[in-house]
Amino acid sequence: MDRRNFLKNAAALSAAATFPSFLSCTGKSARRSPAFNYTSAYGVQTLRIWSEDIREPVHLFAMADTHLFEADERNAPYHTYSARMEGAYNVVPHYKTHQPTTPALAFRESLQIASESDADAIIHLGDLVSYPSEYSIEYAAGLIQNCGKPFYYVSGNHDWNYEGLDDEDKMKARQQWIHRLKPFYREGVDPLMYSVDIKGVKLIFIDDSADDVTPQQIEFFRQEVAKDLPSLLLMHIGQAFPGHDTFYLGYPRYEPVYSPESGLSMCSKADGHHATQIERFFHEVLQAGREHQLLATVVGHEHDVRTEEVENHRQFVLPFNGNGSYTDIYLLPLPC
Repeated sequence: MDRRNFLKNAAALSAAATFPSFLSCTGKSARRSPAFNYTSAYGVQTLRIWSEDIREPVHLFAMADTHLFEADERNAPYHTYSARMEGAYNVVPHYKTHQPTTPALAFRESLQIASESDADAIIHLGDLVSYPSEYSIEYAAGLIQNCGKPFYYVSGNHDWNYEGLDDEDKMKARQQWIHRLKPFYREGVDPLMYSVDIKGVKLIFIDDSADDVTPQQIEFFRQEVAKDLPSLLLMHIGQAFPGHDTFYLGYPRYEPVYSPESGLSMCSKADGHHATQIERFFHEVLQAGREHQLLATVVGHEHDVRTEEVENHRQFVLPFNGNGSYTDIYLLPLPC
């Protein structure tokens, strides 16, 4: 069997063969929560979500945290700020062979696998580059353009952040590099918040890469989920579910506190207003899971595989694509 047919058959089996039999329809009943199955084999993750609100299968090829590091002379004036990340992930063990590889080779391989698959779209949830680099952006954009699949992206903190800048200069850099990251976005979208519909499933992208969400982003999310299409929330940084350690939305200034009786609250270490925004967004997400068709949240940032749940809402963390790891996400109708 050649590689293309192998991938096609493997995808079909992965999507269909592991449906939890106890969730089969037995007649008309009240609306049910989505069903999940999450597996990992040889460094490749497969996330399946079944819902009676999904009308036809959707396959997303998902990546995060590639960390391309190549640069040219255009980066020389910023070397002071990019020095650490210039050498952070230059050589890593491949997820499958464990042989040395580079993020550039891993990204090229991932796109090749995606292009040969039946994926409806490729999504990348940030940190495509290790630091702002014109050369790396041009390199990645060329590969993406040639892969033959729709590509949807939300920024990660490393895509625009020069380490060592003060907060004011950091926000200026973010505005500058959002413009330079334009090749990764679809024409006409707002890079801080946008949505796309694929076969009746809504993908909602919120850029929280500055460790924050704005009132405008929260309102955009609220309006999008209220349209009552089955949807995924896609961001770079995860939300602070109970029991987290570091690197979640608001860290290190906030401590999430949750109980079934009182819900989630944030104990601020610094800025109470900022913590309130994060808390409000968390409640909006939980409410969307209860009252609308929000299936799950998918994020990157941690370079590790993790699943979390609170109030029946699931958050899934994608693996480190710098070593070639990726996740197949299948959104599937609940059989009746």
